Amino acid sequence: MNLTTRTYIIMLKFTMDETWSGPQSILQTMGWEYGQIYAFRGDYDKYSFLTEIKIEETNYMEFTATLTFTILNPQEQGDVNPLLQPIEVAWGFRDQEVVQFLDYDGNPIVNTAGEFFDPPITEPMSIPLLTIQRNEPIGTYSPAKAYTYRGAVNSDTFAGEDPGKCKVLQISGKRLYNPICRWYFQVTYEFEFNPDGFRRHVPSMGYRQLSKDQTKLEQIVVQGSPASNPMCLDESGRWSLTPYIMEFQTRAELPFQIFNFDDDILQGLK
Repeated sequence: MNLTTRTYIIMLKFTMDETWSGPQSILQTMGWEYGQIYAFRGDYDKYSFLTEIKIEETNYMEFTATLTFTILNPQEQGDVNPLLQPIEVAWGFRDQEVVQFLDYDGNPIVNTAGEFFDPPITEPMSIPLLTIQRNEPIGTYSPAKAYTYRGAVNSDTFAGEDPGKCKVLQISGKRLYNPICRWYFQVTYEFEFNPDGFRRHVPSMGYRQLSKDQTKLEQIVVQGSPASNPMCLDESGRWSLTPYIMEFQTRAELPFQIFNFDDDILQGLK
């Protein structure tokens, strides 16, 4: 061990039996790989990694292999080991037109006759976007999990928001290599938020209504004639001047704790 440069150096000599044997055969025989932690004859250092393998032919069919392990403290290691780098968090906004069935107080947006506007009123809304990039070891990122969570909505608290307020836009992974940690995935998570949630809200309307005994459908008649436009229905399916707003779950609602993010970091609290 060299205390000044903080390196371990192992030198091994090999005498080959076959003329066709060379550096590749030596590499296979040694079994060492870049990024491997230093461990040799009972000596061990979890902060030292194999960063260089040099094989030289010193004589006919004789070779010397020099293995260099560099010691890094945790702070130094984080500069070169991508798995120890902190996650990257970026917030932004995207404008989109949103159909509005309810006003600010939760009342239906209807005309003076109690009917919804056709086409419905839309309003521009700034949708918060969250992008997270994290380096993950092989076996942690799963394309199958990314597929399962496509378009999913949080069923638990996430980034300080209540359940149902955040949706997965995309989870993508890029396979990369580093001499210290070897193969890993650079994973990008993209989310969008909606304070009104992601369940669909649709006014209950139709040309027919349930009978008073709730056993059959009957035509809605207006001034002696069948309704020519969809009419508002109440919660019981009866014709009404005020429509009942129905709520539908159209997306999977899954726990986001599985992503193992620190909510304080996502919210900028640390």
